[in-house]
Amino acid sequence: MGELLVILGLVLLPLAAAGLIVYMVLRKMRREGLEAMAQRDALREREKHAVWAAATVVSVQRAEMIQSGTLRSRVDLRLKVEPPGGEAYLALAHWLVDQALLAQIQPGSALSVKIDAQDPQMIYPNLSGAEVLIA
Repeated sequence: MGELLVILGLVLLPLAAAGLIVYMVLRKMRREGLEAMAQRDALREREKHAVWAAATVVSVQRAEMIQSGTLRSRVDLRLKVEPPGGEAYLALAHWLVDQALLAQIQPGSALSVKIDAQDPQMIYPNLSGAEVLIA
């Protein structure tokens, strides 16, 4: 009987530890997912109060990536932003863009954008298929 308890202990203890580790990892992933959703919701809310502006693409760097089965690119843009009634300034924007839109986002291209009311360096795209990349 004592040997059976020892064997059960040797089998059950590692299984319980593995189960606890899996539970903790899943819990952390869920928490991170909820935090990312909250961050996206807050960003969408800020975008509602952003100001429309014109921008010109100064430079583009891109890296291909796949998101949800769609081929998209991470695009790092240097933009010359022209706010209404203000002086033009340079801003760096990080967007996630559908491949079909890449031809529209080239140096010299004029874009319609929105400037974040709280942070003028945060530039939102006005292109269907493009969104601010959340770091």
